[in-house]
Parts: sequence; structure tokens; C-alpha cells
Amino acid sequence: EPDARDEWVRAGADLVNWEEPPVSIIAAQERYKQDVKPLAERTGWKVYGIVAISLFVFSLLVAAASLGLSLAFKEYPTPIAIVVAVVSVGLGAITANRIGLETGQEALDDRLKSSAVPWGIEAFARGYAEHAGLTREDHEELRRRLAVPFRGRCQIAWQGELAPGRAGHLSVWIDATNTPEPPRFYLLAAAPKNGARASSGFESKETDGLRLTWQEVSSVQRADHRLDQLRAVA
Repeated sequence: EPDARDEWVRAGADLVNWEEPPVSIIAAQERYKQDVKPLAERTGWKVYGIVAISLFVFSLLVAAASLGLSLAFKEYPTPIAIVVAVVSVGLGAITANRIGLETGQEALDDRLKSSAVPWGIEAFARGYAEHAGLTREDHEELRRRLAVPFRGRCQIAWQGELAPGRAGHLSVWIDATNTPEPPRFYLLAAAPKNGARASSGFESKETDGLRLTWQEVSSVQRADHRLDQLRAVA
């Protein structure tokens, strides 16, 4: 049964009516960023307002405290208290605006990433299944069943006829274990072993009755043409 997040991802992916399947994960994510941006900007401005007002109110409290001290203690001259109050308010306004803008931008970026990234992955997974005549399968289940030759987790998995007369599994993987270094990405096919050597540009090994064929790619290369090439040599 799909959990709440799965349902949210599917509902988000449904927000765009794709006339043609997205050609890559990045292309799909960029499309969703355009649609999510108005909502994300409202979130950013809301956070900016909350942070800026909070910091400015704090500066007013500092100013009020300074003036209060001048009234309560003769040793604390009023002119000094006024200077402290003015400086506190001025610096408080500048700081509140700067920190508020920075925090608001972070909130905007977080909203865009948290929505557009999973929605784009889901849209590409659907589109490629249609393009290649494959069926989606549980990527977590595939990860548990395959002893892959690299670290990481499976993002998308399909199954079906990879090439004429050759059924198997096709998948996209991400290795983010070297954070803060950029993640690494892999395309992997698993089909019955056949003793064939790896094609140029690909790596392969045979284990547990399967022939694993994979290729490390960049983020933008998580695309339909790369998967098509992998299917042809699986």
C-alpha cells in the first residue's frame, strides 16, 4: 500500500500534463520548479517577514532597555542612552533585513527542492515506462535483491523486455555517501547471464545467475537516450 509520501509524490507529478514524456530527470525537475516557484516565493516572503520582524522587535527592546536604564540610574547619562538606542534600532533594521532575506531565500530554495526533485523523478519514471514499454517496479525491493557493485540507493526501477527476447530490470541509482561532495549516479541493467563481455563505455559482471551492466553518468545524463543505450547492451 502506498504511504502518505508516495501519494503526495504522485499527486505532485500529476500537476503537469505532459504532452511528451520528459527526456531526462533534470528536464522534468526544471519543469516542476517553474510550477512550484510561485508557492515557494510566498513561503520565502512569509519566512522573511517573520524573521525580520522578530529581529527588529528585539532591537527595539534593546533601545527601550537603554532608555530605561538612563531613567533608573543617574550614573547612566541620558545622551549615551539615546545614542545606544538609535544605534540599536538602526543596526537592528539593517540586520533584520539582511538575515530575513537570507533566511527567506533558503526557505524558497528548500521548498523548490523538496517538491520539484521527487515530482520530477516520478514524472520521468512514468514517462520512460511508457516510452520503453516497461513496467514500474518497487525500487526498494530491487535494491534489496541486487548485490550492486557500487554504493548508493535505487531511485527508479523498471522491469520488462530490455531488448528483443531479453527480459530484465532497469534502474537509476544515486550515491550520496560522500557528502558534501556531489552525488554520483549510475544506470544499471540486470538480465540473465549470457557470458558476454561488457560493451565499450559500460561495465558488467555476472553474479547470482544475473548479468549486471552499468554505467556511471552525470546528473543530466539520467536521460532516456542513455537508458536506451544501456538496454541495447544489457
